Amino acid sequence: MENRMISVANLSWGSSESEIQNLFEQAGNVKEVKLVRTNDGLSLGEAIVTMATEAATKKAIDTLHGTSLKGKKLKLSVINRQDNHYSKMLITMM
Repeated sequence: MENRMISVANLSWGSSESEIQNLFEQAGNVKEVKLVRTNDGLSLGEAIVTMATEAATKKAIDTLHGTSLKGKKLKLSVINRQDNHYSKMLITMM
């Protein structure tokens, strides 16, 4: 199974899904961007980006990890669907 989901951590609370998508489109086609939010709609400073291909995922990690967005250096990692932390996050985002 392809790993196409990327955890984006250390986001500024003011970052928008469109800003994140614009940044990640430098690496390839973006299928979806979801900001992780509290039940009250406040940003938790993290997002999940789904790329169209595994190659685009790898390029995004290789080229965008450590990139600054709104003054904060992004921390990127591929999401392993077996990871309990991300499984719980994905369930709460649905």
